[in-house]
Amino acid sequence: AAAIAAYSGLGLLAAAMVVSFRTNAAIPQAALVLSTVLGGVYFPTSVLPPSIAPIAEWIPLTPALRAFRRTLLMGYPVSGVAGDLVSATVIAALCLAVGVIAARWAFGYARRNGSLAQY
Repeated sequence: AAAIAAYSGLGLLAAAMVVSFRTNAAIPQAALVLSTVLGGVYFPTSVLPPSIAPIAEWIPLTPALRAFRRTLLMGYPVSGVAGDLVSATVIAALCLAVGVIAARWAFGYARRNGSLAQY
């Protein structure tokens, strides 16, 4: 649920770009590529170079996948993945906050420009 919320925030950010500038600046594609490559989908994040590993921890999919794998595949209890769940929730809250703020700004900007009627 936290990963879905985080990507909803990124979706709001992309929608804000479309409303404001009539382009999404490839945010959805960049989020997809970064998430799959650095998020631990194809290979574990432990094999990433030390300079990139801290960046991977801020990708919403990383703690969510780690918690998901530990509970389903390794049999960890929910209390055993509490750190990952908290991390995923914090990232989701940040992404949602940025997305909502960007959407509010974008609609205000489009209203002032008179381009809101196009949508």
